Amino acid sequence: MRLFILILSILCSVCSVSHPIAAYIATQKWNPKDLHLQRQKLPQTPIPGIYKNASRPWEKGAGSFTERRFQALQAAVTDKGGSWTDKEAKTIHVSKLTEGLTTPDTPATTLTVSLSEPVYLKDDNQAIFYMTVFQGYERHLFTGIVIMEKRNGKWELLEKVKSSAIVN
Repeated sequence: MRLFILILSILCSVCSVSHPIAAYIATQKWNPKDLHLQRQKLPQTPIPGIYKNASRPWEKGAGSFTERRFQALQAAVTDKGGSWTDKEAKTIHVSKLTEGLTTPDTPATTLTVSLSEPVYLKDDNQAIFYMTVFQGYERHLFTGIVIMEKRNGKWELLEKVKSSAIVN
């Protein structure tokens, strides 16, 4: 029985990091107890525009832009919308689902994250998601896209691209 529990716990930990958002959150120095997720998913539609506006064609890597890559990104946007489920929240390691970003009662140590579903590119080797992060009630930390790449079976952060838009 102990062996079964050990194997199950190892499988669960491997599965949870197989999600690009969970892998990104694992790279941050955030306290999981203070990490909340807005239940309503952000749209994927801003992702191509932020990607295109921030791309630098003279560089190679995550931010390099080609029209073909941009079209593939636009085609991959599905914008299913909807809400994050409790199961998904556990998979990406957040402690609580919230109905909004922040309220005046939100403790200063709380990070509230709002996320889109990832858009997968290049046979699922890259994932890009839209994200907003607030600390406490009004401290905006980040709005933009996060580009992850799967290397040797693990999701790794390639680039964060800020957007000037703030999503509420």
